[in-house]
Amino acid sequence: NAQYFGTPFGPPILQLAGERYAALRNLAGNNATARIVIATDTRAGHSLNLAAQTGGDPARTPIGIVTPRTSWWESTAERVGGIVAWVTALERASQRVAAGHPCRRIHAFATCAHELGHLGLHRVLTDNAEFVPQAAYWLHLGANLGCSSDRNLTIRATDPADAAHMRRLLLDAGYPASGIATESIEQAMGEARDLVDHGAKVLSIIGRNGRFHAPSDRWPANVDAQAVASIATATAAWIDSLHSMT
Repeated sequence: NAQYFGTPFGPPILQLAGERYAALRNLAGNNATARIVIATDTRAGHSLNLAAQTGGDPARTPIGIVTPRTSWWESTAERVGGIVAWVTALERASQRVAAGHPCRRIHAFATCAHELGHLGLHRVLTDNAEFVPQAAYWLHLGANLGCSSDRNLTIRATDPADAAHMRRLLLDAGYPASGIATESIEQAMGEARDLVDHGAKVLSIIGRNGRFHAPSDRWPANVDAQAVASIATATAAWIDSLHSMT
């Protein structure tokens, strides 16, 4: 990912596919030389954040949910789990509102330009500078939730008890215990790190992917539909628990 897309530095970098490694090593061993000419231009682009808000008690502290919606290539497994869980949480909250149950408002964002230094999330943080640290909690639904090539998940939370709670909810939803780890929020990366740096209280779920950033990261070969469903179920249950929290 182009983490420093907004503030580029240093020389250009040429990335080559891994299958070229042996040939390059062989050329290097023979003291071969190469001349690389790189010509670039910059063009204006356009992308969108998706934003949604549910009803709820305006007197209660709201909840924030964020998931990236863009990446390299098709990136089906990289993004599908987070987006499904994002939609499921909003559906559950809307059902609570319709049924007249006590609930907090939810401010949800599916952000663009994850792969370009999180530009979409930075716009959210700028436009909601006061709201970000005031929310009862921010749920970060990260990459690779429900990949069949690697089912390992990592949960990080501002409060370790909340990470343990999410782990229990995942187990209740049928996710295998061997695939779930918990870590300190200080180890969070990606959008979760940006939220923490802005003073937010955060719970983050992120997965792993044996076809990460590859064109073969596609449905159906790399998506575990049952794992995606378990993560979405646990996410909705965790949001439910925040509604009942004082």
